[in-house]
Amino acid sequence: MIAAGQTLFSCMSGTAFAKYSFPLKKFWFILFALFMILPIQVTLLPNYILLEKLKLLNSWKALIIPAIFSPFGTVWLTFVFQAIPDSTLDAARMDGVNQLQMIRYIIVPNSKPAVITLFILVFTESWNMVEQPILFLEKETDYPLSVFLASLNQNAVGIQSVCGLLCLLPVTFFLFILQYRIDGWTKRYFMELIK
Repeated sequence: MIAAGQTLFSCMSGTAFAKYSFPLKKFWFILFALFMILPIQVTLLPNYILLEKLKLLNSWKALIIPAIFSPFGTVWLTFVFQAIPDSTLDAARMDGVNQLQMIRYIIVPNSKPAVITLFILVFTESWNMVEQPILFLEKETDYPLSVFLASLNQNAVGIQSVCGLLCLLPVTFFLFILQYRIDGWTKRYFMELIK
C-alpha cells in the first residue's frame, strides 16, 4: 500500500514540478530536496506529534500516511519527467486529454522503467521499516516482521536465520517477477529512442 501510494503521489507531484509553472516552484522543489536529505529519524518526532493530534497512532495508518508523502520519489521523478518532450504533451492537450489522462497514458508509459524502479525501492524500504512501527504502534502483535527480526536474541541464530529468510522471500519473489517485465520494457524503451 505504501509503495503504490508513494508511486502515485510521486507521479503526480513529479509531473507538476517537471511540466507546469506555479508560484514559488523553485522554492518548493528545493524544500522537497532538502527534506529528502534528512534522515528518517529526524522526522519521527514531528510525525509522532502530528499523528497523535490526528488520533492515528496505534494503527497502520500511522505507518502508511507519512511514508506515502516521502519526497524522494517526487524529486527523482521530476528529473525523469523533464526528459519527456513538451511537444508530446502539447499534442495530447490538443487532442483533448486532461491532466490525469496525460499522466496515465503519456508520462508514466514513457518513463515506465523509472516508475517501476521507484515502486521497487519504496516497497523494499517499507518492508524493512523498524523505527516507525516501534514508535507509532503500541501492540507488539501489530509489528511487522522486520521489527521482530531486529528484536531477536543474539544467541538464537537458528530463529534469526529462519526469520531473515522469511523477510527476504516476498522481496526476492517480487524482484524476480518484475525482472523480466522491466527487461522487456527497458529494451522496448531504448529501441524506440534509437529509431
